[in-house]
Amino acid sequence: MVHSIVITQGFLAPPLYVHGTPMFLQLPKLGGLVGKEFTKGIVHVSETMFASLVQVFSKILTHIRQQMSCADANYQTKNVSYDGVGHTAAVLNDFADIAGFNLAYAAFKKLGDPPLSPMGLEYLSADQFFFLSFAQTWCEDLKTNSGLMLNRGPYKSGMDRVNQVLQNSKEFSDSWQCPKDSFMNPSMKCFPWKTVSSAEQEEFNQNQM
Repeated sequence: MVHSIVITQGFLAPPLYVHGTPMFLQLPKLGGLVGKEFTKGIVHVSETMFASLVQVFSKILTHIRQQMSCADANYQTKNVSYDGVGHTAAVLNDFADIAGFNLAYAAFKKLGDPPLSPMGLEYLSADQFFFLSFAQTWCEDLKTNSGLMLNRGPYKSGMDRVNQVLQNSKEFSDSWQCPKDSFMNPSMKCFPWKTVSSAEQEEFNQNQM
């Protein structure tokens, strides 16, 4: 079975992608969406993979299941209605949104700080600009009776998606100095991806030989 992520032409357009702009501006937008779909693929594959692969990825899968439970707990506290969509699908989308953002942020940090801040935003740190750029991804102007508002499927509104992801980001709350247990810095946070130790990485590499 071959698994793949297809980026259609519709995604390669503003605000998700603008040709010629620096990579640090692309990562929080398109990068986050690719990371989200990658995460959903990992979850789906884990449900169907061979026993030998389950053993290789056992620690990763255990962590993902634990963090899916965290996302489930978050979901149940938000009291958000999804139009005819099952509970599991909604939780998976919430979880994948957070995970995709985390992957994009990790890639962003590997790039190092951008050389220049956009004119008029020089007062922002590199991290703060990353978070603002991410939020712009879900910027929308919908009227109360818009059809899009009535048929979102398993997805929350743009504002809710941005808030939920950033509420689960310690880096966001540190960067903007959000008070502990405030709306944007709740004590309960989900961390879909964990840092792998050198020993775990070596064990994984050996299993691939």
